[in-house]
Amino acid sequence: MHWRSPQELWNRVDRRRRSFLWSRKQHTSGANSLIAWDHVCDTKETGGLRLKDLQIQNKCLQLKLIHKLHSDHPSSWARWVQSNACVASLTGDLYGQHWDMLRSLLPVYRA
Repeated sequence: MHWRSPQELWNRVDRRRRSFLWSRKQHTSGANSLIAWDHVCDTKETGGLRLKDLQIQNKCLQLKLIHKLHSDHPSSWARWVQSNACVASLTGDLYGQHWDMLRSLLPVYRA
């Protein structure tokens, strides 16, 4: 299955998570929700259920991959990237949407 954008993927995943959480079915309506989905990821102390925000989790994991490229003890993957691309800009023999997403996070990593 191919998604037009990463946002479409996150929307579909969250739709499934929401349906399972509120009705344990594949599809549900907002009428079954006990709290607004925007607050589900909040802490229990603030009224949420403390579920992980998958978009934030994904960005954190992508930043971790970028960090591995700059490690003093690089993994096999990092050594491969270092030999095929410029680590500072992630340009070189690196193609695909996942590399585009990593490139877009380079300013965040540098900050």
